[in-house]
Amino acid sequence: MASREPYRGSCRCGHIRYIAYISLPPVISPEGTVDRYSSVHFYKCNCTACLKFGLFHMRLPKATQDFYLLSPLEPEKELTGYKITDAGSTWYFCPTCGVRCFSFAGKGKVEEVEVEEWATKQANGVDVKAAAAGGGEGSKKVKTKAWRIDEDGWDEGKKTCYLSVNVQTLEPEDGLDLRELVDKKWVGFLDCREYEEKQRFDRPQLGGTW
Repeated sequence: MASREPYRGSCRCGHIRYIAYISLPPVISPEGTVDRYSSVHFYKCNCTACLKFGLFHMRLPKATQDFYLLSPLEPEKELTGYKITDAGSTWYFCPTCGVRCFSFAGKGKVEEVEVEEWATKQANGVDVKAAAAGGGEGSKKVKTKAWRIDEDGWDEGKKTCYLSVNVQTLEPEDGLDLRELVDKKWVGFLDCREYEEKQRFDRPQLGGTW
């Protein structure tokens, strides 16, 4: 059974802060496919953009409910964006430290949401998630303003609706061991350069990287 848990993420300087709700383990079929509409999907592709950016993709099956941007609340104005293709999504990155946290195409809005209190705090090397759970306050929630995906018109099947989170920007102290993702063969490697090879979980595609 998948367990849905909140994880914090940020750029290096903390200008970008977000919460991603991730359900683990991912569902991978015997044929090596992931239904991204019902399961989290971790992957790396071998296209020149992702390779040079050093991106580690995470697609959330219910992005409208599983991704909250706490800061900044106006990403289009307060972050720098780069579009790989004119029709593609925009990779937003921090104008101060340059870290890319997520790529997005669609409409967003700011509204009040209810989230775990500890997840609203900036990371400082302390495992506040475990401390909150140990103190019996792991389920304590607070209301806060956040930028989130607008559900109106959102359709993951369309290229105009897209969210990918850079796994490498998740906070290490929140308990998601990136080594474990590879060890358990949860990371798919895509051939987005030639589109000749099927997704595989044992090693990167030609020109790709671990």
